[in-house]
Amino acid sequence: MKRRSLFALSALALRADTSTTRLAKANEFRASALSRMNAEREAIQSSNSDEIAVPSFGGSYSKGLAHNRQALPNPDSYRAYLAAVGAGTLEAYEAVPMGGQARFACPLGAHTFDSVGLDACQFAVPPGVCDKFVCQCCGPPFFRL
Repeated sequence: MKRRSLFALSALALRADTSTTRLAKANEFRASALSRMNAEREAIQSSNSDEIAVPSFGGSYSKGLAHNRQALPNPDSYRAYLAAVGAGTLEAYEAVPMGGQARFACPLGAHTFDSVGLDACQFAVPPGVCDKFVCQCCGPPFFRL
């Protein structure tokens, strides 16, 4: 047997033996990480109440939805959007009345699960703060009625 073949065979044997040990260690590490991640609770998300405080949904996300001449989202379009978010299905998002030819780019992205690290639901996003230009209580100056 040539020397090169002997090295190749020993490398294969070593790799096979090491991969089993490495796989066992990897599974042990993953199980430990999963236990730590499951110990974290789902975070409580607080609303900034813009849907209540700002008339006609003017302070809420409405990109691509149908809007009126004052640039406020169409209430039926916005309510259909909220229903689609609650349903979490592609069919529900496709039923939302949009403005023009716009379509949601990746509407189910918010409904996916993270496979690395903590899930997005385990992080709290604080509500926005009131400032002089955009106030949670009365909205931007151009939305005041």
